[in-house]
Amino acid sequence: FVSVIILPMSFLIIRGIVNQTRSLSFAEAKGTVLSSSLKVTNNEGPSYAPKIAYRYDVDGETFRNDVISHEVQIFTEKYAGDLVAANPTGTPMSVYYNESNPQDSTATRGITGGGLLMVVFMIPFNIVFLFCAVAAWCVFSGKDDEAYLDRITSCPLASGFKWLFWPCIPAAAAVLIIPDYPPSLTLVAIVFAILALIFTAGCAKSFLSSDSDA
Repeated sequence: FVSVIILPMSFLIIRGIVNQTRSLSFAEAKGTVLSSSLKVTNNEGPSYAPKIAYRYDVDGETFRNDVISHEVQIFTEKYAGDLVAANPTGTPMSVYYNESNPQDSTATRGITGGGLLMVVFMIPFNIVFLFCAVAAWCVFSGKDDEAYLDRITSCPLASGFKWLFWPCIPAAAAVLIIPDYPPSLTLVAIVFAILALIFTAGCAKSFLSSDSDA
């Protein structure tokens, strides 16, 4: 059941990062804000998202879009509200578009702290998922190990866990360096990164110990 949530969410986050990275090569056009509002939904608590529609011209043709960023992000009320307030209806704005497909556009260029935060946020969940997947593989593979940990550490796939904590470090550092995201959510990302480091380092220690014993 957990994999039904974790895997699609991870795919969407990575796809968003990849698509937003493409914007680094996009051309810039002058646009105009058509509408700007704060969307509030209440699913087990309020969530907020800026809804900003804009128009821009490319080679005499007018295009419309509402993509602020391709990244999957979580917005606080203040952050979403600040974006809406900074882009009221009728104001000019910069739009970045794909020259081979001008309809493919975004209001931000490059990866933001929000996108990196989601990567850091999902790291511990993916580690737990992979850890459980390896454990399940060992159990159903018919190994005769008596201890649960032995089943995991004896699995050849498990040795890969000792490398998983390295992505946490640059991701957490990047979120701190890029200042365009709320400090509160950045702090959450760092906490998750630290937890991921502790969890994975513990796994790595067990794996390395089992390898040396062998």
